[in-house]
Amino acid sequence: MGIAKTVLETIHLLALGLCAGVTAAIGVTAAIAFPTMRDLDPALPAYASYTGEHWMIAAGSIMNRAFTVGDWVTLVCVLLAFLTLAIGGITGAIRIGSMTGVLRSCAVAACAALVCITFISMRPEMNDALRTYWDAAAIGNNDVADAAKTRFQSMHPKASFMLVTTLVLSVLAFVFGAANALAPAEERTP
Repeated sequence: MGIAKTVLETIHLLALGLCAGVTAAIGVTAAIAFPTMRDLDPALPAYASYTGEHWMIAAGSIMNRAFTVGDWVTLVCVLLAFLTLAIGGITGAIRIGSMTGVLRSCAVAACAALVCITFISMRPEMNDALRTYWDAAAIGNNDVADAAKTRFQSMHPKASFMLVTTLVLSVLAFVFGAANALAPAEERTP
């Protein structure tokens, strides 16, 4: 059981750490990319007929790719963390009956649910608004582009909240998991 516990705990904590790291990196990258692109104020030849802010399209194009990669990485990581916790809990390799075990389980489940909701529901809706915005801007249909941009921006606060919450939950799950994994054996048993 010792090797199975070590392997499951290691994979579990690595997945949570990577989920937290990627989520933080995406947020930091966005916080750098948008102001930098705004200050550069590029004029994009592909959007020459669009009278709106080209820097938003430039930064958004880069960040949309980064968010897509981040979404896939966090989805795989959080599902791996959930799966290793479930397998460990069922087999007894990971004790989930302690206070830290319960807190870790709750944080992992909430994080997995949030990432899945973001991946399945929010990102497709946001991507649809972005595609409409960029396609309309490319042909100079400024009214449609601006309406789609407004629709996207109305989703941004919720997306930011979900990103920050994913980060907090993955860090909490990691901390509770590490505390539970490092606890003396007598503290991990019910």
